[in-house]
Amino acid sequence: MSYRQAARTAFATGMIGLGVFGLINLYGAHEGMAASAVSPAHQPLAYASATIILVCGLGRLATSTEALAARGLV
Repeated sequence: MSYRQAARTAFATGMIGLGVFGLINLYGAHEGMAASAVSPAHQPLAYASATIILVCGLGRLATSTEALAARGLV
């Protein structure tokens, strides 16, 4: 495994972990979002954010979906 492949795998694994943690512990992963507690739809937005992070992390693992997942992160 090359250095680049190891770095991409580590990045994708970290994103997957953050997405799973965000879905399990909804308020722990998004502590830095000051507007999340104030907005009326903070819970659905937090779930959507964690789901996007999880899906993009899964997409970064597969070579065929890597470009699409990278666009989803932007």
